[in-house]
Amino acid sequence: RRGAKGLIELVRQSRLEAGSNLLLVVDQFEELFRFIRYPCSSEAREEAASFVKLLLEASRQLELPIYIILTMRSEYLGDCTQFRDLPEAINAGQYLIPRMTRDQKRLAITGPVAVGGAKISPRLVQRLLNDVGDNPDQLPIMQHAMMRSWEYWEAENQIEEPIDLRHYEATGGMNEALSRHADEAFEELRDDKSKHIAEIIFKRLTGIGSDNRETRYPTTLNELCSVSGADETAMLRVINIFRQEGRSFLVPPNPAPLTSDSLIDISHESLIRIWKRLTGWVAEEAQSTRIYQRVSETAALYQRKEAGLWRDPDLQIALKWRKKNQPNEIWAQRYNTRFSEAMSFIDKSRATAHRKQIIRRSATILLPLALIIFYVSELKREVSILNKTLVTKETDILDLQSSVSEKKEVILDLQSSVTESKEVVQDLAQKLRQDEESAQLLGKGDDNTKVIVQEVTWAVAKLQDTVNQVEQTIKESALESDALMAKEQDKADPDITPQGNLATDEKKDIQIRCQQTKVNDQVAVIPSQLQQWKNCLKLTHLTATEKDLIKKETEAIEAVIKTSATINSDQDFVTCKSVTALTPEECGNQFPAGKVYLFTRVKSPQNELLELVWYKEGEPYGIRQLAVKENLTNGYRTFSWKRFTESGNYKVALFNHNQDLIATRKFTIE
Repeated sequence: RRGAKGLIELVRQSRLEAGSNLLLVVDQFEELFRFIRYPCSSEAREEAASFVKLLLEASRQLELPIYIILTMRSEYLGDCTQFRDLPEAINAGQYLIPRMTRDQKRLAITGPVAVGGAKISPRLVQRLLNDVGDNPDQLPIMQHAMMRSWEYWEAENQIEEPIDLRHYEATGGMNEALSRHADEAFEELRDDKSKHIAEIIFKRLTGIGSDNRETRYPTTLNELCSVSGADETAMLRVINIFRQEGRSFLVPPNPAPLTSDSLIDISHESLIRIWKRLTGWVAEEAQSTRIYQRVSETAALYQRKEAGLWRDPDLQIALKWRKKNQPNEIWAQRYNTRFSEAMSFIDKSRATAHRKQIIRRSATILLPLALIIFYVSELKREVSILNKTLVTKETDILDLQSSVSEKKEVILDLQSSVTESKEVVQDLAQKLRQDEESAQLLGKGDDNTKVIVQEVTWAVAKLQDTVNQVEQTIKESALESDALMAKEQDKADPDITPQGNLATDEKKDIQIRCQQTKVNDQVAVIPSQLQQWKNCLKLTHLTATEKDLIKKETEAIEAVIKTSATINSDQDFVTCKSVTALTPEECGNQFPAGKVYLFTRVKSPQNELLELVWYKEGEPYGIRQLAVKENLTNGYRTFSWKRFTESGNYKVALFNHNQDLIATRKFTIE
C-alpha cells in the first residue's frame, strides 16, 4: 500500500547482508483471479492490480537482488492478461512443471511410508499407480487416500503387517475415501439445524465458475452468519467439526483462533469434485443462482418497460425457489445487487396473477347461474301447474292423484338439478372468498377484486333466497295435495283407518295445522300420507290424545307397507358416462372427468324415499334423497347424476327408507 516500489523500499530498509539474495515465492497465484470475481468489487480489483504491480516493479529493478517465483495451475495462464505487463513477465520466465513419471509417483508413495517406519505391499503400490493414472489433479486425492489408509492400518496396531489392499479398500480407495471422510464429519452434526448451517457454509464457499471450473469463494465468518441467519456460536461449532486435525476440509485449521473477520475457505478444489454430498449442493446452488439471475435481469427489463410481469410456469418456478431457499440480500450480493427489485418483481407478478385468477373464476360462475335461473323458472312453472290442478280437480280425486304424483316427480327432478347447480355456485363462491381473504392477508387486495367477490356473493345469496321460496311453495302444495288424497284414501282403504275415536273434524283440524306449519324438512312421501302424519308430530301444543291418535294413524299406514325397496342383482345398479347407455353391458367402472350417471331398477312401493350417497376414497362426497318412480325402457331409471372433476376412487351407495343398504357400485375417475 506504500506504492509500486513499496517492496523495493522494504528490502532496502531491511539492510540485507552483502551477497544475500531475496527470493519471494507466491504460491497458488490463481487465487488472485478468484479474489476479483466478486461482482461490483472495484476495491478488490484495484488492490489486486496494485499487488501485481508491486511484484513486477520488484522483478524489473536491478539495484537489489530480488527474485520472484509465481506458482499457478496452468489452466489459469490465460487469466494473466487481465493485468498489464504480467503476461510479458511470465513469458520471459515461464517454467511448465512436467508431469511426474511412474517411477516418481512410486517414490512419492513409498518414500513417506518408509520415513514413517512402515511398509507397504507391492500390490497396493501397483493399485495406487493404476488408480492415479496420468491426471495430475488426482495427486491430492491419492495423498488423502494414503493418509486414510495409514490411519486405518495404525488403528489396527498390526505394526509388522504392511499397509495392504484391505486397508486401502476399507477407506473407500481414491474414489470414495475423501467423500466418506467428509460424510463422517457431516454426520457428527447431531441436529438438523447444524446440518443445515453446514450446507449453507459449503454452498457459500464453493461454486462452478463461468468457465465451468470448480471455484472456491473465501468468506468471512461474519458474512457466513448473515447468509445463514445463525449466531456466531452455532457457526463456530459447525466450522470446527470440519477443521479438526486430520480433516482440514476448512481452513484456517485448528488451533488457529477465529474472529468475525476471519476468512473461511475450503482446503482444496478436489473436495468439490469428490465429495458427493457437496457436488449435489453445488449443483443446487448453481440452479438457485440461475433462477435468481434470471429474475433480477427480467426485473431490470421490467423497470425499463422492456419486459412484462411473469405468469405460470415461470412465476411458479420463482415462487417455489424463494420458498425453498429463503434468499436474503447478503446471499444475493455475490451474484446480483438488485435483490430488492427482484423480490418486488416476484410479488407484483404474483399479485397480478392472483387478480386474474379471481376474474376468471368470476366468469365461470355465469353459466351455473344461468342454469339455476332456468331450473328455478321451470320449478315455479311446475308448482303453478300443481296449484291449478289442486283447484280445478279437487272433485276428481283419482285424476288428481295421478296428476299430482306426475307433477311432483318433475318437481323432484328439478330440485335435484337446482341442488347440483347450487353446489357448483357455492363452491365457486367459497373459492372467491378464499381468494379475497388471501389477497387481504398479503396486503395486495384491491377494490376491483373486492367488488367482484361482493357481487358474486350477493348473487349466490339472492339465489339461495329464491330456491328457499320455491321449496317452501312445493311443501305447501304437497301438503294440500296430501290432504285431498288422504280424504279419498280413508274412504277407499278401511285397513288404514285410525283405530281410535279421532273425529273427522278433529282430524281435519290437525291436517289444517299441518299445512300451516313451517317445517324445514323436504316433504317427500313414503307414501305421502305417512310423511304428512310424521310432520304433524313436529307441531307444538299438541295434546297427548292428539299425539296418540297421530301415532296410531302412522302405524296403520306403515303396516300396509310390508316391504321396502330392494334390487334383484348388481346388474340392476350401474354407473355410466352417458345417458344413452341404459344397459349394464354399455356401462363401465372407469370414466374420464365429467358427469357420472346412475341407472337402477328397484322393486318398491311408488314414491318411497331413497337415499343416495356418493363417496370419494371412503369419505361421503354428496347425498341425494330420491323418490322411486315408474319404470322406463327396460325397467331402468336415472336416479341421479353428479359431476366429478378430480381423479380418484369413488363409490355410490343406495339406502331404503329404513336405512338398509340395498346396492353399491365402485368406479374410478381417470
